[in-house]
Amino acid sequence: MHGNPDGADTLAQEIARVNQLTRATLEEYVSWGGTISYGETYYVLYGEMLDFVNFRMETADSCLLMIERRKIADSLGLSRGLSGLSWSTICYLC
Repeated sequence: MHGNPDGADTLAQEIARVNQLTRATLEEYVSWGGTISYGETYYVLYGEMLDFVNFRMETADSCLLMIERRKIADSLGLSRGLSGLSWSTICYLC
């Protein structure tokens, strides 16, 4: 059984589209970070939550880089570190 070359092109286009949208989301998140300000009272929990999300964003970025280099299995392995997120989010990010 032979694969459909048009299907491969469609898949490559979809991967490129999702990667572009995910990169735009990551860039927007990074730009948002500069607007955070702290008041007189600082709740450590909020800082911990931001750190958690920051690490997950870095992991998602690494997954995208691996996918671009066709290291799909490595990307899937690394995405397990995103276990605090739902599988649908992981698939979207990676």
